[in-house]
Amino acid sequence: MNATMGALLRFWWLVAVGIVAGALAAVLVYSLESEAKHTATTRVFVSSPSAPYLRTQTTQALTPRVRTVRNATGGTRTVQQPPSASSEAPDTQTLVNAANLYPLLIESERIARIREAQAGRIPGTVKANALN
Repeated sequence: MNATMGALLRFWWLVAVGIVAGALAAVLVYSLESEAKHTATTRVFVSSPSAPYLRTQTTQALTPRVRTVRNATGGTRTVQQPPSASSEAPDTQTLVNAANLYPLLIESERIARIREAQAGRIPGTVKANALN
């Protein structure tokens, strides 16, 4: 242990130079480090209460009709017909139009001003696009 302490005391300047060199290297690395970059992604699923994107066809039940028919004796009576149903493809055009419009609104200056008023100035850009 005496030999180690003697060497440190004799070459104290070498220890000091090593500490200074390490501090300079740390400052240099910290100053060269680029700003942090963050990316956030979100998906908005545009649908309606009847969720047409989750179905291939919609079935609509029609109310039963009441018809008046004549008897062979000349009288009339009412006959209720059974309810019927019709199936057709859902109307998704309105939802597709909305999904294509939302990215334009998100990137607009008006929304940028609202975002800046609520969260303050945030460096970076906002990109939005519709899938497909």
